[in-house]
Amino acid sequence: MLEGYSWAENIQWSFDYEQNKGHNIEALYRKVINTCHDCGPSSIYFEFIETITQIAEASHGIDKSENEIIACFSTDLLARFKRDLAL
Repeated sequence: MLEGYSWAENIQWSFDYEQNKGHNIEALYRKVINTCHDCGPSSIYFEFIETITQIAEASHGIDKSENEIIACFSTDLLARFKRDLAL
């Protein structure tokens, strides 16, 4: 799914690293949100949200928990960037 993206190798490495370390999903979520906040607004986030949605759908459809995570990710990013624009 990530083939053709210049950053695909980095994403795969990151997934493998976090899985091998057994890191907590909540801590990982915060880490991703903070990284996105540090990088600032980007159109790539729309592609990222679309990709995680497709991944969730591929495994027996999107369950309630997955839907909540995807919605929270979108909301957290939007809230932060709206706050930055207001400053």
